[in-house]
Amino acid sequence: MDETIENVTEVVVVLGKRLVDNQLTAEGRSRIETLARLLPELNCDALAVIFCGGRTPDQEVSEAQAMLSYLTTHFPKSAQCIKPGRILLEDRSTTTIENIANASAELIESRLCVVGSPVTVRLLSNDYHIERIIEIERLMPEQGLLNYLKLEAHKVGLELVVSLDEAQHIVATYPNQTSLGKAFLLVDQLTTYRVYLEGRVAGVFQRSLMEVREQPYQVAVIALEQLLNLPVMRQHTATLLRLREIIEQSTLSLDSLQLEQLLVEYNQRLLALNRSTDPEN
Repeated sequence: MDETIENVTEVVVVLGKRLVDNQLTAEGRSRIETLARLLPELNCDALAVIFCGGRTPDQEVSEAQAMLSYLTTHFPKSAQCIKPGRILLEDRSTTTIENIANASAELIESRLCVVGSPVTVRLLSNDYHIERIIEIERLMPEQGLLNYLKLEAHKVGLELVVSLDEAQHIVATYPNQTSLGKAFLLVDQLTTYRVYLEGRVAGVFQRSLMEVREQPYQVAVIALEQLLNLPVMRQHTATLLRLREIIEQSTLSLDSLQLEQLLVEYNQRLLALNRSTDPEN
């Protein structure tokens, strides 16, 4: 790593949300509004902010740029709390996994942090999103995004401190408090089992698979039961039942090919369900 040009000891990573008509949705705006309220309270002499999110084919601007523009346009005084040169744009990613991976690369390349000195990283996103990231980190650290972030930075001498306590991150309240919004949050809970399947296929678990599977299985089964009881989800009953079948079929005795086939189908159906229940689509 080249010579450090700044002495940043706290980094806020603002995770992206899909745009609609090149504009932030209510969820995306809630993240920036939360950041704007908090910035005056932070030690801005030691702070850097990374805005994450790329440009999808149907949009003309990246999520990262849209979030930064919203902050500077609507909350200029808060934006001025961030010192010049301390704003980083990660504008290539389209998923949370890519957000985290690319944010690590941006931070390393920026040379804002002192090698060997601890740097506190705080994620900023909506409540359900932070909850899911930390849940996965706790249940399956082998698949955890935060662990990946720390390992990548460690390779070049950066010592990142990333808490598994949700209270240490910056949480925006999910704004869509509707029946469909409730369904969307329940669908998101099915992500944990997908991550478990991905880990099984990749062969990353070196401990009892029965123990690894237990909690992701319980989370998914409970969420599916609640989804099946929601009137707004009646049109998706067949998909929900098939997801439950896949979960029950993905036993410990399956070979890698069978498991991979189930993972592909589970991921496709979950993605479609996520898009169809997101009130902001």
